[in-house]
Amino acid sequence: MVGIILITHGTLGDELIKVASKIYGESKQVYAVPILPDDGKSVATEKLKQAITKADTGEGVLLLTDGFGGSPSNLCLGIFKDTHCEIVTGVNLSMLLEVLCYQNRVDLKELANRAVSGGKQGIVYASELFRQKLNPTS
Repeated sequence: MVGIILITHGTLGDELIKVASKIYGESKQVYAVPILPDDGKSVATEKLKQAITKADTGEGVLLLTDGFGGSPSNLCLGIFKDTHCEIVTGVNLSMLLEVLCYQNRVDLKELANRAVSGGKQGIVYASELFRQKLNPTS
């Protein structure tokens, strides 16, 4: 089973996991690494490395971060070459639910691809869609 780690600013990852567990149920090998304002780079790196060691049972780890270019994604990119991980940024609830569904059914790279597609499918301009349904000729 591929491990999953949410590396986010503050406790966003913890909260996403809590919500997902209410919808999907409890999951195995899913962890959050909060990057806190007072964490230095060495502290944050050590927290991430420990989580990867815990999450990786041999099939690799999917690292989900909250935004490309932020501290969490930069931290992941900094250790990428030394780990059996894939990194996907822009984590949202739809993405997390998608990867939980496929976590023990596909390999690491396929899970990363499913994370991207699940995350994108969860982004909908809902009010515009609703307007089109109300007035289909416009």
